[in-house]
Amino acid sequence: MKDFITKFKKYNPFALYSAKAELKSEVSNSYLTWIWWILDPLLFMLVYVFMVDIIFKSNEEKLPVFVMSGLLLWNFFNKNVMLSVKIIIGNKSIISQKYIPKYMLVIQKIYVNFIKFLISIGILIILAIFYKVQLSFNIIYSIPLLILLLIISFGISNVFAHFGVFIEDLANIVQVLLRLIFYLSGIFYSISDKLPSNLYNIFIKVNPMAYIIEDFRNIFMYQKTLDIKLYFYWLFIAIIISVLSIKLINKHENSYAKVM
Repeated sequence: MKDFITKFKKYNPFALYSAKAELKSEVSNSYLTWIWWILDPLLFMLVYVFMVDIIFKSNEEKLPVFVMSGLLLWNFFNKNVMLSVKIIIGNKSIISQKYIPKYMLVIQKIYVNFIKFLISIGILIILAIFYKVQLSFNIIYSIPLLILLLIISFGISNVFAHFGVFIEDLANIVQVLLRLIFYLSGIFYSISDKLPSNLYNIFIKVNPMAYIIEDFRNIFMYQKTLDIKLYFYWLFIAIIISVLSIKLINKHENSYAKVM
């Protein structure tokens, strides 16, 4: 862990600079510039609201806020994991010229996606006010949840970044896996309402995104507090995955260049 902290301090300026450059590049190459970062989640929300409300006749109150709150969390996790699969191979030219801890490439992508995520959170708050969701000071409990989201995204992304170097078709496998997890994470339905309590208790302990989305909605929309036991359960797992993934990358990073 000491080695990680040392390398993080040393290479974090590179990750920040690279993230800023990527965001500027996205803005300069688009006619809508940064407005697209707002339109993207809104358009996705409208599609899913149409599907759930019109086609499947959902009885969920304040459905646009409900769907968008889950969708934003999922999109952040999904983008980081998908991008991580080919992140080492995709940065072959940089890696071959200068040593960079490979997990810093993952962190750089997390910075980019987190900036977009924060903009989307602002839109979510505006949407909540429009639909008269009663916001309270309990919203502060969402901060630990976002920290958990960052850690679990980092750890899982590291694992796929490592195996993505050696398994050529891993991106296709991960895409299918993420699609399955998407439908099992309660993006447009409440898993606590759809599952019996005994099955729900098992389900929420094997799918981190299901827990994060469920608890975030409880805090943001229903003025509840953090589920402390489940939170520390998943925080412990997220830290373990992150530590093991860092060790995995450190152990094999000298062999990446040979494979690429």
